[in-house]
Amino acid sequence: MKRIFTLLLVGVLCFSTPTTAYAQSPTTAYQTQEDLISVQNIMMYSSNYLLMDMESGQVLTQKNGYSKIHPASITKVLTLITALEMLESQNLSLKETYTIPAEVVDDLTSIASVAGFEGGDTVTIEDILYAIILPSGADATRAISMRLTQDPEGLAQHMNATAAKIGMKDSNFLNTSGLDEDDHLSTPYDLALLVQYAMKNKTFAKIYSTVTFTTSPTPTAPNGIELVNRSLEAAHEKGFTDLYGAKSGYTEMAERSLSSVAKRGDSHLIFISTNAPNEDLLFTNVIDAINVYSRVFDDFKRTTLVTRNTILQEIPILHASSPFPVMLDYDIVTYLPNGISPQDVAINVTATQPNFIAPVAQNTDMAKIKVSYNTKTVFETQVLAPLDINIKGTKVFMDFMKSIGQVVFIVFLILGALIITIREINRVRLCKRRMLRRQQMEMQRRNQNH
Repeated sequence: MKRIFTLLLVGVLCFSTPTTAYAQSPTTAYQTQEDLISVQNIMMYSSNYLLMDMESGQVLTQKNGYSKIHPASITKVLTLITALEMLESQNLSLKETYTIPAEVVDDLTSIASVAGFEGGDTVTIEDILYAIILPSGADATRAISMRLTQDPEGLAQHMNATAAKIGMKDSNFLNTSGLDEDDHLSTPYDLALLVQYAMKNKTFAKIYSTVTFTTSPTPTAPNGIELVNRSLEAAHEKGFTDLYGAKSGYTEMAERSLSSVAKRGDSHLIFISTNAPNEDLLFTNVIDAINVYSRVFDDFKRTTLVTRNTILQEIPILHASSPFPVMLDYDIVTYLPNGISPQDVAINVTATQPNFIAPVAQNTDMAKIKVSYNTKTVFETQVLAPLDINIKGTKVFMDFMKSIGQVVFIVFLILGALIITIREINRVRLCKRRMLRRQQMEMQRRNQNH
């Protein structure tokens, strides 16, 4: 018996593999269909817009936010970040001077906005970069493109590569400035991803947040060209300094468009809008941004509901060394209306199968996390197994022995019951025989007396 037990143990260990250690990480998160921030009672000029949390990328409200639109000069956000990354890769200094070739300016369409550079002007790379954003200079985008690619519009190809890296799946850029072309397209969501990405670059963030800048002297501007970010200036003149960075645009197809960022307290937001009417001096695109930001800052609070690596639930896995911990490697953050506390929020974890048995393959859909208050869903994600979950040999053996033990226990119960029953039957039989013997002896005694 001992020999059989030893062989059984060795066999189980040989035909099983140890469980791989793993740490849970999110793999698939998806946006809810509901607007987390209601803007229904706000008068909106823009036909298309999207509001995103800067840190998490969570979309808070949108209208046509995933539809293709003409981005106009918001394109220059991509122009600038692409140029900055290429300058860094080529070890070029922002203080380097560059003489702008005549073809950069001479071939520029008359409908494009310009910073005011002339062919032959010698300015710094930094001057050109500020001129891309503040006055939305197409002469500046063509100048930096010429410096980096020897083609006034050659940078567009590199811009598409940057867009793909960022994850802008529904975008295509044909020029460096955002002038209307049928296939020069993006979406508000893609443009929000672009701003989120670009703001991580300190030089970009500085330029995007600057209201005024003066270039190096030029023959036509001996004191330098004064560059002004009119949208940022307008927001601050309206008393809304929480809006601290912006890039606007206007074309016939896009009408007034705007990308912007704003911050107050823990709330850090990106707002993209297009197709607001072009009303003189009204800055309809800026008004929309201010109104949406104000709604969030005044009526909602950014709230961390679950911190990263918090185990929300453990899912049993038969034959695995341990249960699967349902957790995320990032915080679950959302915006709650004033008056709603984290205690009012329900966090539900649902396993995708009633029973899991090891081995479980990597990327198996394990569970769904849903966060809601009242009837409003504020966050959803699906949790996949980050690594293979293998069979644990000793666990299989222990489970086997546990099962054997249960069987043995049941057998002993049955045997015990049988023994007790047999004993009881024998006792009854013995009692009957004794009674019969007494009766017989009693009858013999009586017969003898007679």
